[in-house]
Amino acid sequence: MCKFVYKKVSYMKFGVVVFPGSNCDEDIIYVLEKLLNQTVVRLWHKNTDLQKVDFIILPGGFSYGDYLRSGAIAKFSPIMKEVIGFANAGGYVMGICNGFQVLTESGLLPGALLHNESHKFICKNIFLKTMTGDSLITKDCQKNPIKIPIAHGEGRYFCDKKTLNDLIQNDQILQLRKIVLQIQRKELFRTAITEDEQNFLNMLQLEYGGNSIQDLLERINIIPVSMVIAQASLESGWGSSRFAQEGNNLFGIRTYDPNVPGLTPLGNTNANFKVKSYLTVDDSVADYIFLLNTHYAYEDLRIARAYMSKRFNMDVHALADTLLDYSELGSQYIEMVHKHITNIERILDDIN
Repeated sequence: MCKFVYKKVSYMKFGVVVFPGSNCDEDIIYVLEKLLNQTVVRLWHKNTDLQKVDFIILPGGFSYGDYLRSGAIAKFSPIMKEVIGFANAGGYVMGICNGFQVLTESGLLPGALLHNESHKFICKNIFLKTMTGDSLITKDCQKNPIKIPIAHGEGRYFCDKKTLNDLIQNDQILQLRKIVLQIQRKELFRTAITEDEQNFLNMLQLEYGGNSIQDLLERINIIPVSMVIAQASLESGWGSSRFAQEGNNLFGIRTYDPNVPGLTPLGNTNANFKVKSYLTVDDSVADYIFLLNTHYAYEDLRIARAYMSKRFNMDVHALADTLLDYSELGSQYIEMVHKHITNIERILDDIN
């Protein structure tokens, strides 16, 4: 069982979104107010004011009666535009049951929730294993399985392998970022950092560059999954290119180092570069994220991302505009990335 249920929770202001058909909103409000002593406000679906909350929860139930598809109508509610902006800028958002379905329908989470394999409604207790401790909800969970009640007809989460790899890589970035933020917090409160913490910062600065903790935070950050998929699909022809098939390279990343494994472009044997080869697709995704987070050519991307994060408005298309130096095609390449992002969003809608 998670320890956080019993331990004292730091003060936060919670907002619980209420849709027509929500029936678990009062349950979560009771837990937050009565058991955890937190401030809670109700966020009606037609409103657009988040009331300066620190954490947003989309509760369970049957928003709009699930008449079209679970969460499919709720995603058009005016409040959801604000929730999406809040989440993309790093705000805490939690979707429970039908609330999680709303998050996938709205595109905040990749993937989709499909009908149960049995095509029957399931209502029972199950056991879950915590796979990552790098979230506010799971960071204090023990390694023992967690007993959770479920009740759903569309509870089978699906995403393709590429999306899953992207989520794993971004999770690793967030773990590093979390540690750097903890050290920064100590400096802000004029608390001495330990020798190990200073050595850790020195190591990160050698790897990522920068001269300060703020520089590191600009570089150690995630890349929006939709942009990762857009560039991967564009550069690799949806995984069909020779470089993807033979070298696991989804992003067309080059190397000018003769000692780094790579493939010589066909028809250009005199090229002074190779297209890098990777042992796994995961390695390709990790190198792509590292490239955007460190190379001087993508400084505008990092500046724009930091600016958007502070204003709770992560615009993926605006970030894509900073990729002018990624390809020799220049502005034509940017247009292609925009089209791929739009097409991917449509594909996800079709899956949903």
